[in-house]
Amino acid sequence: MKRFIKLFGIISLVLIILLIPLIINVLFKFDFNIWWLESEWSAGEALNFYGGLLSFAGTIILGSISIWQTNKSNNISKKLLDKDLLDSTDFIQLENKLEVSMKQNNNSKITWSAHHKLDYGANVLIEPYKGGVEKFNEYLFKLYFYNSSERNHISKIELENFMCVQDPESGGLIWEDGSNDPIPLGLDIDLIKNVHLNWISSNEFYVQFKVYCEPNMCFDSMMKNKANLCFIFQLNITSFSNVKTEMLYKIWISKSNKNAYKVINTNSTIKNNEVINSKDF
Repeated sequence: MKRFIKLFGIISLVLIILLIPLIINVLFKFDFNIWWLESEWSAGEALNFYGGLLSFAGTIILGSISIWQTNKSNNISKKLLDKDLLDSTDFIQLENKLEVSMKQNNNSKITWSAHHKLDYGANVLIEPYKGGVEKFNEYLFKLYFYNSSERNHISKIELENFMCVQDPESGGLIWEDGSNDPIPLGLDIDLIKNVHLNWISSNEFYVQFKVYCEPNMCFDSMMKNKANLCFIFQLNITSFSNVKTEMLYKIWISKSNKNAYKVINTNSTIKNNEVINSKDF
């Protein structure tokens, strides 16, 4: 039915366009002897005016078609871009697996040296401290990730920031006013942001973060007390097709009576997903 209506409309339009010049030609052959029907134009002038109208209408129609095609093309390009972003995004989820080891380091200038950079393939994080530190405690964390995308597109991963937040529970640190509101602690990323990936399988890997902190200070106390602790950090994941995905991760951990750390919950969220220029890659 729709096809018939479309065909009928096209035929009617063609007939109207062809019949109007014929009607003009016929009308100019008769003299109606009515003053307000007497034409001040000639047949040629009327046909020229009609031709101008057809030309104007054609221009409007072509312009409308051009705008429609441009919008359609833009929509298709956007869909293709969104599909490319989706196909090139690695949905890296943080697993409920955590390994922690701690040791004391009597080298108080270890954070000034370069020999610890990427030690064990770990990103180095430092708790802000003042001068006069005699030694540091070293915490080495292994966090496990699973890539749920169909293909692995990872070209590189960068660590953007790292924060620890202690839950407001008894047995944890408290503020100077005696309240046990959540206590945040931001760790400084020491120079190298590139994250080394230790592949276990085609879609599973672990990363390592090493934290230097003063003994019995904020971070060390957070790790030793019984209050739950949340790590919040961002990874910038770049694919081989220059798609950058910003992922925000949260991992909640608790400490048992046997000095073992247990993962309570994890959360992964895509903050941003965009195509970057090759010069930025």
